[in-house]
Amino acid sequence: MRDAVGLVFPSVCYENFPLVFAESMAAGLPVVAWEPNTVSSLVRANGTGIATTWAEDISTVLERAEATFPALAAGCRELFLNELSERAYVRRAEALYGGVISVASAGDQLVGRRSDESV
Repeated sequence: MRDAVGLVFPSVCYENFPLVFAESMAAGLPVVAWEPNTVSSLVRANGTGIATTWAEDISTVLERAEATFPALAAGCRELFLNELSERAYVRRAEALYGGVISVASAGDQLVGRRSDESV
């Protein structure tokens, strides 16, 4: 993968979140993905490659990829670091659990105040 320009993902399946997309982002490799599938949606939403259709000529798509992918590589790696890495997952999990704990603590305080007020 180190010398690759990008990843070609010619899937017709509706995968939920194939790891090959995250691995490609980790390597800084933009993706060519065919619609309709999750990877093509991610590519389109994040600007990390080319989302194409089966009607489009493959040689045209690959020429476009060769011309545009070098400029996208750094953004792919950045997406991985900020959104798909273990550190990013832990950061989101900690924020989620911290929010749940805050809500639970606030609920306990309300219950405690009501008990005190009724006495």
